[in-house]
Amino acid sequence: MGGPDETWRPVVGLEGYYEVSDQGGVRRQPRILKDGRRILAKVLRPTLDARGYRTVWLSVDGKRHVRRVHRMMLESFVGPRPTNIDACHNNGIRDDNRLSNLRWDTRSGNIKDAVKHGTKYRVPASMMQRGSDRYNAILTEGDVERILDLKRSGCMQKDIASHFDVSWDTVSGIVLRKTWTHVESRAW
Repeated sequence: MGGPDETWRPVVGLEGYYEVSDQGGVRRQPRILKDGRRILAKVLRPTLDARGYRTVWLSVDGKRHVRRVHRMMLESFVGPRPTNIDACHNNGIRDDNRLSNLRWDTRSGNIKDAVKHGTKYRVPASMMQRGSDRYNAILTEGDVERILDLKRSGCMQKDIASHFDVSWDTVSGIVLRKTWTHVESRAW
């Protein structure tokens, strides 16, 4: 990515905020927020989701969205997704998001590809980025241990969330052991 022949186009629906390239890159556009802060341009580091597709977190006006890179590329370079049509990888490699490897096709065509390429799989947990290794992580493993300890000692989740500057849902996911499950609390 980043070559002189790389072509960038706006992400559909997020024009002026993000762009995708024909080589599979995603970048944030520079802009000035309503409060006067500057957001610098940045090429984003996608992560793999549980099915092996590259995804990125995009943030606009305080709202965060996770998007699959191959779908954004097809929408930006080919056009809107037709009804009942899938985004497909020609070579069966789910994280190869070069435009030349992508197409819209029927569900049947996508399944035939999966059978042909043997790509019906889940990414092993050992390959997934998790915890503070994720590019968009706000918390560290130490923070999560402290959150669990605070909750165990009787603190309210909203107070914990405020202290760590995260949402109540984030704290709830940790406490209910739906997220950050790899972190062990001393007495949890």
